Amino acid sequence: MDPADLIYLKMICKLGSVIDNNISLFNLIIREGEIFHHYAEIRLRLLSLSDKKPDVKKSHRGPESAAGLLIASAQPGRA
Repeated sequence: MDPADLIYLKMICKLGSVIDNNISLFNLIIREGEIFHHYAEIRLRLLSLSDKKPDVKKSHRGPESAAGLLIASAQPGRA
């Protein structure tokens, strides 16, 4: 095994232990010495972790509302 792959696998194990998840944080497929990631699985797991944290605040405003506020504040004569 390539030393870089070994370091990468150690990092994954450490991340899994910090999160304290019985299911592996990353689903890996090892093919011909290369590691291919399931990015969707990683993203879903990280999003589920943020849902469990009550102190994480999510914005419900869309990008168009922020642009509307910027335009309204830039118009002359408006306070």
